[in-house]
Amino acid sequence: MCKSLHYKHLFLSIGTLLAISLQGQQSSPIHADRSLDYEMAIEEDLYAMILSNKDLYGHVDQDFSIQTDAIVSLLHTRYPELSYMIESTPTNILNQPEISDLLLQLLKEETANGIADQQSVAWHKVQDLDLNQQETATLEFLYGYELFKKKRFEQARQKLNRLGKLRKGPYEYALYYEGLSSMMLKDYTHAITSLKAIGKNKILIKHTPYYLAAAHYGLKDYTLILKYYAPRIDDNMLYNISGICKIVAYAQYHLGHYQDVIASMSVLQKYRSLSEEELYILGKAHQSAGHEHQALEILAQISEKPQSASIGQSATLEYALNLSRAGHYDQAIRSYQKAIDQGTNNPNQVQYNIAVLLAKSGNYIESAHQALELLHTSVASKTRNLLTQYLNHIEDSDLYLQVIDAIEGQEPNNHQIKTSLYQKALLALKSGNIEKAKFYFGKLSDLDPLIEKRGAVAGWMGIMAYHDKKYNKSKKYLHSFLKSQPPNIEDNTQNDRQLNFYAQYYLAYSYFKLKDHKKALGYYSKALTATINDVDIELLEDLHLRIADNYFLLNNYNQAIKAYLQAEQLNASHASYATWQRSVILELQNKPYDQILLLESIIDNSSQDPFYNKAVYSIANTLFALGKYDKASSFYIHLKESDAPLPLKEKATIQLGLISVNAGVYDKAKHYYNDILKTSDDPEIRRQAQIGLKEIYANFTGDTDAYIKVIKEEVNGNVPKVDSILFDLAINNYELNKYEKAIEQWNKLLKEYPTSPLKIKSFYHLGLAQQKKKQFHQAMTSLRKAIHANQQPWLGLAFDNLQSITIDSLNDDATFLQILSERKHLEPGFRPDGSTLSKAINSALRLKEHSMAIQYFDQLYRDSDLPKSIKHKKLNELTQQFMVDKKWSLITKIYNLDAVSEYVLTQPKYIYYQSLSLMNQNKDSEALTNIAGNYDILLNDPAWLAKSIILMADIYVLQKDTDSAIAALQALVETKSQVPPSLIKMAKNRLNLIKPNN
Repeated sequence: MCKSLHYKHLFLSIGTLLAISLQGQQSSPIHADRSLDYEMAIEEDLYAMILSNKDLYGHVDQDFSIQTDAIVSLLHTRYPELSYMIESTPTNILNQPEISDLLLQLLKEETANGIADQQSVAWHKVQDLDLNQQETATLEFLYGYELFKKKRFEQARQKLNRLGKLRKGPYEYALYYEGLSSMMLKDYTHAITSLKAIGKNKILIKHTPYYLAAAHYGLKDYTLILKYYAPRIDDNMLYNISGICKIVAYAQYHLGHYQDVIASMSVLQKYRSLSEEELYILGKAHQSAGHEHQALEILAQISEKPQSASIGQSATLEYALNLSRAGHYDQAIRSYQKAIDQGTNNPNQVQYNIAVLLAKSGNYIESAHQALELLHTSVASKTRNLLTQYLNHIEDSDLYLQVIDAIEGQEPNNHQIKTSLYQKALLALKSGNIEKAKFYFGKLSDLDPLIEKRGAVAGWMGIMAYHDKKYNKSKKYLHSFLKSQPPNIEDNTQNDRQLNFYAQYYLAYSYFKLKDHKKALGYYSKALTATINDVDIELLEDLHLRIADNYFLLNNYNQAIKAYLQAEQLNASHASYATWQRSVILELQNKPYDQILLLESIIDNSSQDPFYNKAVYSIANTLFALGKYDKASSFYIHLKESDAPLPLKEKATIQLGLISVNAGVYDKAKHYYNDILKTSDDPEIRRQAQIGLKEIYANFTGDTDAYIKVIKEEVNGNVPKVDSILFDLAINNYELNKYEKAIEQWNKLLKEYPTSPLKIKSFYHLGLAQQKKKQFHQAMTSLRKAIHANQQPWLGLAFDNLQSITIDSLNDDATFLQILSERKHLEPGFRPDGSTLSKAINSALRLKEHSMAIQYFDQLYRDSDLPKSIKHKKLNELTQQFMVDKKWSLITKIYNLDAVSEYVLTQPKYIYYQSLSLMNQNKDSEALTNIAGNYDILLNDPAWLAKSIILMADIYVLQKDTDSAIAALQALVETKSQVPPSLIKMAKNRLNLIKPNN
């Protein structure tokens, strides 16, 4: 539990930092939406959550044995979390210091690729221990595991990969930790390969589906997730089923399967309450699925009591948008106003939406007043369009003149006036007001005689469509315009060359918005070659940045770096953004030291650089990932004590707590976490601090009272019952293999809370822990108490474990059969599986309960899904046992069973056994009839036919019919069939005994 949280903090921090780095600045349409792919950063955070909900080290269950005392000792002393891998501990433990020192030496003697050479001094010492292949593989596994624990994932992966290929020693677990190492390295393809190679290990098979689903999510392979994991979201036997359910829901959302998202979220709610983010996704899914009422209800809930400021604002805006779509304009206006009061990131856009809704509701006067206040903001262009659209509805003459002045625009140069007039003319055309369109185009003709050219109009219509966010329509118009241009652009007028440039520029933006980055890159490059003389430096820099951004999104990092460098060389306002993006690329290319050097250049530039604080934080995170905790601490402390934004300072404090936990300085870690809880208002940061404190109290100090106190603070007084907390702590200790502590806590729960709803569940898990400790009789007592409640699923689970203890651990046949009988009574629908029935037959035979053995055999033969070969083998075993016990009538009884009789009648050996049984029951005539009646079947096997003829002769002798006996034996001796010689010899001996005079 504790170690997984370390990774969670690390990945969350890096993911959040990446999200911040990709947002950039938003000012004009040139710089709007600078976030390269914000969803990518969100997914990084999600992957971190997926990877961090459980202890990555607590799921090893080995089925191999280790003979060397020294290695056994090492497991016990150095790796207590792996100690239960050993089936038994040798009494003579040798060389403990030697093996521990040896492993440390292996870790020091690393070659360039990070793995100790097997010809090194340390590995020669391994050979001196005279280990066999299995033991050497075990030591190699411990070496790889040590690397994994030290977060040296690439090195661990190399070492564990070798074991997985050799399939020696604990190779399944080597593959498991190799897969987890790849997850930590974000190499999801490699992780999938490793985890799939594990096989059907009874422990790991419960854990791998979750990590496989997470890896496929990391690869954005949403279709595969739905194919293989959506059907499993109800399988609560899997590890972290709620995590799988969430991954499925998010994949469905990415693919637009909104009804399925709603269904999956409903399943997720069975396991736990939905987070605010998940509720937001659910609301969006209802919205996209056309469930207006449900979407409004959920978004209103988040908007009313937001835990996250960003999600709360988004929910408020989406809620307002849904209200406006539904025609509830007054309510929508109030919601938009609330978003402004909450401090929305784009108040001008929200104010513009209010102005639109005021106009739609018929309040044109107030709408115009609102719009006039926005004419010098980022939404000025759209505001003028709004004023133009509703101009004829304004009846106040003074206000009408103000609007006219605003529409005409007093721009300082001819180009801006033409642009404004083009937009007004096209708006008039789109609204069907031909007269007004003619008026504006008439004014444009005075400025530009070529205005009536169709291509120019198409170009401006394409640009207008882009600003209206109708990107497909923008592509259509702009392509039409570009096709109308002459091959040699120099033949065009300055105005046409200008429009050609903007057409390329906005066509590239349209493809960018539609996420077609390859085509966007092409048109950005064309716009760069078609730049006009009067283009400003900011727009030129934007072209370089956008070219770089598209290379980045196409994973062409080398070209992206070149383009970012060109943008930096322009020495403009966004040079630091380009430098920052290069550092992000170095991180993705796993070049941490180069990344640190580049980030240091940002720090050295100026403390006022907009990326200064993020650079400090990123350096600290990179050093943390490299395991250089002291250096990372110095950067975190610098950030914490600086005037950096509060969120970064709080994240740095969380990281300092994490480093202190790693170092085992728990008091210092508690100080950092408590500092967050005293000062921070950020719910997510507070949650991380609470998790850190709970981890310390639950896994290191064992302070239950302090743990409960943190939980009370975490839920703001809505405290879960102490019995629930005790149960969760016991479960945590059980999963960490701390069985004695778990037993102590479950006993405390059962003693102090005898009426707890967790009572039955606690008895069951208490029995499991006692079984792990080989306290079998105590375990049986606990499991029986769980059974007495007669509640599923604990009834069936408890019976399963009771059966396992009695027959597999205690070899108690009588109790095992008694438990089966009790289970049939308490579980009317219970049907034992083939393995259980087979054990029951063996137990009954050992107890000489022959009738019971036949009863269980009949059930096994009729109902179990065991292969027929195994069923027939069990039939043969019963026959042999009954023959040894001289229970001849029981042979007849099992052969007459309905399920068996049809098979028996086709098998020569069973015809013989049946005849032998009848003879020993003094049913001579029936025995002879059985042989004679099945003669055709006996002919298929000469040996059993010969045995049957000899038996027939013996019966004739008993009946004093020596002539018939002699005739039968004589015929057998003279046969030319392939009868075994031993049987011919037996027949001759019989003849010599019964012939006259002998």
